[in-house]
Amino acid sequence: MGEASGHVWLDFTGPFENPIVVALLFAAMGINWNLHSESFHPDGEVQGGLGHSPNNISPPRVRGQGVGVSGDSLALLKAFNAAAIPYRKSTRFQPLFSSALIAEAAASPMNDTGWTPASKAPLAQKIIALCRSRSIEKLKSFFVERKTFPTPLGLLKVDKFETQWDEDEKIFRFGKIYFSLDNISAGSFVSRGSSNDPTAVQVWEVREFSGESWPGARLPEGIIQKRFDLVGGLVLTACEALGILELTDRKPAVNMAAVLESVKRYKAFCLSKKS
Repeated sequence: MGEASGHVWLDFTGPFENPIVVALLFAAMGINWNLHSESFHPDGEVQGGLGHSPNNISPPRVRGQGVGVSGDSLALLKAFNAAAIPYRKSTRFQPLFSSALIAEAAASPMNDTGWTPASKAPLAQKIIALCRSRSIEKLKSFFVERKTFPTPLGLLKVDKFETQWDEDEKIFRFGKIYFSLDNISAGSFVSRGSSNDPTAVQVWEVREFSGESWPGARLPEGIIQKRFDLVGGLVLTACEALGILELTDRKPAVNMAAVLESVKRYKAFCLSKKS
C-alpha cells in the first residue's frame, strides 16, 4: 500500500491509483471461493484452481447444460479472510503539529507566503507542507537505519526509513519506518501530512504473528497488543519529544482517542521498566 494514504494500488501494477483492478481482483477471489471453497488455502492458493499464476485457472463446475456457481453472498469476505495475512493496524489519525514546528516552518527561507505565527490570516497551505517535510526530516534524523531500542519485548531495530522527495517542491511527501523485533520484521509506521489542516496524517501496523512468513497461527492477544503499543508509542513519544507533534485530542486533530490510549499503555509498559 505504499505510503498508506488510503489510495488503492497494487505493488504489482505500480504506485498509481487503480481501484478497478483491485475490485476485479476481489471479484475473482469471490468467484474462486464459490467454485473451490473446499480447497481454498489460507496462503491464497487453491488446489487445482486459481493459484499464484493468472493462467492457472481450472474450469468451473458444470450443472446441467450451463455453468453453475454456488451463490454464497459472503464469498468475497470468506475468501479475503482465508487468504489474509493478519496485521493489527491503527485507524488513520491526525495529530496536531506543534506550535514550535509551525514557527520553525514559518521562519524557513522556503516560506514565501509572508505568513507568521502573529498573522491573523488562516495558516497557509505552504506552511503546512513545510511542517510535513520538516517533521519527516526530524524523524529520519532520529530513527536512523540500524538504530536499536531495548524493550521488554526484545530489541526493536529500525530496518529502513523510506521517504518520498518532491524534487519540484523541494519537500518530503511522506516517511515510512520499518521495524524488526529481535531481527524479525515486526511492523511499520507511516507519517504524512494534511493538505489543509496543521496536522500530520499517520498510521501504523504490526504483524500478529512471529516469523518472516505467516505460520498459520496468531500470537497471544496480549503479546499482539503490546507489540502494537510498542511501535506506535515509541514513534509518537519521539514525535512529542522532538517537538513535532502535540499529543492531544484537541481539534482539528482527528481520531486521537484510541491513539492516546495506546501511547498511555506504551508508557506504562515500556517506560516504567526503565525506572
